[in-house]
Amino acid sequence: ANLVAAGAGAAGDVSITAAGAILESDPSDLSNPSDPSDDVIADRLTLTAGTGLGTGAGGPLDVAAHTLVATTTAGDVNVAESNDVTLENVVTTAGNAALTAGGTLTVQTVTAGGSLSLSAGNRIDDDNVNATRIAAASLSLTAPNGLGATGANGTKALDTQVATLTSATVATAGEINLAEADGMIVSQVTAANGNVTLTSATGNLNLGQVAANTAGNTVTVIAAAGAVTDADGGAANNVTATNLALTAATSIGAA
Repeated sequence: ANLVAAGAGAAGDVSITAAGAILESDPSDLSNPSDPSDDVIADRLTLTAGTGLGTGAGGPLDVAAHTLVATTTAGDVNVAESNDVTLENVVTTAGNAALTAGGTLTVQTVTAGGSLSLSAGNRIDDDNVNATRIAAASLSLTAPNGLGATGANGTKALDTQVATLTSATVATAGEINLAEADGMIVSQVTAANGNVTLTSATGNLNLGQVAANTAGNTVTVIAAAGAVTDADGGAANNVTATNLALTAATSIGAA
């Protein structure tokens, strides 16, 4: 059953505000947190809470919206979209965030004080505006058909400002393009069949394991104002690819 439905086919806007938390309350979901029924159907969905979104025993808030705005000053954000969605502005000042979509996630601005996980059934696209970005202490990205793979070369990369890229995985076929603002630790990046491009405007790119696993694919790493360094102390190969292009302002491979 739906908690709120704004018009057939998500034709209207919905805004929900709570001083406390906004929680999953569908009885079927409370008995089975993986139940996929949509609790809110809207064109543009705005969720504002003081202490978290989708953080209860019922699991994440299940929604069907074209555009999502979600903010909380304390607590985590857990939202599961059934189809495609644009993340216009998602903010948890002090918590973690996990956002999933059955189709494509298009990212404008997402900010988490802690960890951030974005997962999509198709792709995770950038809005092609370089001034908007993903900001978090740590970031995990998963999509089978591309991360920052749609749009013009100068704007299609997912714009980030994170301390650690925990993982970025494209399991089927598609590019991975990430543009970091001020350096990051890159723990794991894997493209099953596509090129990988990692850039940083300032700071260092500290590489763990980066792989473009199909023959002919290329890994490109650019630290425009810093260094490209080894994050694992030489314990394993940092890059696996047919072709490799490394560019750094200061050094490559130095601590």
